[in-house]
Amino acid sequence: MQKDSEWAKKRLKEIEVELEAYPFSREQASFIVIKGIESLYNDDEAQAKYCFDRSLEQFKKARYIPGLFISLNIILFFISDFEKYYELNQTYKSRLKQYELEYKLTGLEFIISRELDALL
Repeated sequence: MQKDSEWAKKRLKEIEVELEAYPFSREQASFIVIKGIESLYNDDEAQAKYCFDRSLEQFKKARYIPGLFISLNIILFFISDFEKYYELNQTYKSRLKQYELEYKLTGLEFIISRELDALL
């Protein structure tokens, strides 16, 4: 396990250096999610929340809404591994619901189902 941790830290540093050379906001935002997940595994809830919030804001700023939803689902997937982060889990579940309403995703289910039914 120690060897895996060392490999992961080395690889994260390599990615960080690469992103400094090619600063694309979507990729940076995704990487920040990974750093947040690393913080969860290092028992640093405050740093994880900081990373997750920063990442989501960066996706919104880039107007890359699919990345926002993908990242939120990734965040929720990893947080669910930790019972001790219940409050953090609730925060991001709430944020997901908020964004679903803000971007009117709740109404899309009916429209998509109707279109699919018409094709079948």
